[in-house]
Amino acid sequence: MKIFLRIYIFSAIYLVIISCEPNRFSQNNPVVFSKSNKIVGKPSLLIPIHSQGNVNLLVIDTLLIVQRREEPFFQVYSTISSKSVGSFGKLGDGPSEFRSPYLSNQVGYNQEGVPVITVYDHSLYKTTQASILQFIEDSEHIQGEKLDIGSDLLQHFYFQNEDFLWATIENGGRFKRYDFRKGESKIIPYIPKPDFIIEEELLYPIYRSAVAVNETKKLVIAAPIKLGQIDFFDLDGNYLRSTYFESSDLLKNIITNSDQLKSLWESKMYVVDLTAKEEYIYCLSYDNPYGQSRNPDIKTNSKILVFDWAGNPVKEFILNDGRFVQSFAVDEINNTIYAYCPNEKENNLVIYKLD
Repeated sequence: MKIFLRIYIFSAIYLVIISCEPNRFSQNNPVVFSKSNKIVGKPSLLIPIHSQGNVNLLVIDTLLIVQRREEPFFQVYSTISSKSVGSFGKLGDGPSEFRSPYLSNQVGYNQEGVPVITVYDHSLYKTTQASILQFIEDSEHIQGEKLDIGSDLLQHFYFQNEDFLWATIENGGRFKRYDFRKGESKIIPYIPKPDFIIEEELLYPIYRSAVAVNETKKLVIAAPIKLGQIDFFDLDGNYLRSTYFESSDLLKNIITNSDQLKSLWESKMYVVDLTAKEEYIYCLSYDNPYGQSRNPDIKTNSKILVFDWAGNPVKEFILNDGRFVQSFAVDEINNTIYAYCPNEKENNLVIYKLD
């Protein structure tokens, strides 16, 4: 009897703790970063990009991959020496050729322990997965794979393996998950919902998300661009929890009391890009309207917000130089952030040290 009583008391205490925990991560009570550093970047003198348009960056181990809009689409550099390791990606429809490539943040390793990357081509509607060395040394024999998702029009590609595809499609909820083994698909709606009504036409521009998938932890993290939060899902698309780092009161006031579509442009943008590592999640948050962030005549400081995989705030880095950062990558080995800054006059790659 005493044993059952102890179990009951322990269970009751545990339930009280669990029930109290969401109050730390609520829309009306956002988390606070106890550690905050201001950092200033310097243009890279050794790694030139000189590109305009969509540029994506990815760091794997000691390699920096730069995806540009010009040929060769991909350039690879050593993060130790900053020297070029190689390049790949020509314009075309053949093996290892691309029309509109997108370097995803999906990272894996082959049996030899060599990093494997995933490239999605918006124009050719195909994914190409191979090791970096194979792309550089033997790209002519790399065949991409057409996405088989029926008549769906894919807007954003996030992740694909042998089991499933995680993406956003046109008029298909916040996300759609395709189960290749079962031949089924699942729409993940626009969740979690805030404490105010969002008209249907505003759902996509508010919930458009930066996403990362962690197969090891069996988690998907998604950050809606107009809401100051990060949301966690399991690999089956079930919503788990959220961490709120900014109140949604400002957005609520804008879309409730003004011309919604016009005013939405003036509302703040939060996480526009993120990269996930083994222990931490790094989020690039503008914390300003897009027009102000992009305007070279207006100084706005973006932030790098760091969370652990439980959603706890770890640290924030304020990019204290007013630069507009479009995309970024994190090198944990050298405590470095590589940032693509299209407004830079000489070199678009800016380096921030996290020391």
